[in-house]
Amino acid sequence: MCFLLRRSDDDYRLCYSEPKRPYVIDFTGTYWCAKEYADMCNEEHEMEAYLLMDTYNSPIDGWADVSENNLGLVVSIDLVEYMLQGKTLNKNEFIELKEHE
Repeated sequence: MCFLLRRSDDDYRLCYSEPKRPYVIDFTGTYWCAKEYADMCNEEHEMEAYLLMDTYNSPIDGWADVSENNLGLVVSIDLVEYMLQGKTLNKNEFIELKEHE
């Protein structure tokens, strides 16, 4: 697992592991990769559980950090400029943050 810096439409966000797009929020409030969640629904054999899961299977067209169960932590522009050392990111572009030795 690694930390990624992502530029969204409005700000920069720090994510743990790779954010997924699209994503699903299930009935417990947990974030899932939409494809992985659909696969789980299809593999569920118990009808009641399947119906419950399937009612929440509405992919959201956006990025979410499914590992941390959030949309990523907002990072200040000053900190981003320091980390990127003069480079920029395009919208919805990711960069892996590496530890300097």
